[in-house]
Amino acid sequence: MAHFGLVSPNLWKIDGRTITIDEYIEDRRRDVNATEICVLQAFTNRLLDKLKEVNGSEYPELSETVHLLVQILESTGVHYTEDPLPNWVS
Repeated sequence: MAHFGLVSPNLWKIDGRTITIDEYIEDRRRDVNATEICVLQAFTNRLLDKLKEVNGSEYPELSETVHLLVQILESTGVHYTEDPLPNWVS
């Protein structure tokens, strides 16, 4: 499990290593596969239900982000994806 430290907003400190968010995404995307995306697709309704439990005024961007994520996961392009995943999916 990664241990996060405090650094500049443009950088992340993970396990003692300082990297940019882009480097982190590039490094971790190799660990995601089509099967995991399909599993996430199966839980979009539960994610939306969980969102209803959160105070929307306390986290205004959360609702927009969750709905965007659900749209992506339920899109045709993601639904029929195969390994290796295209960069835009992973």
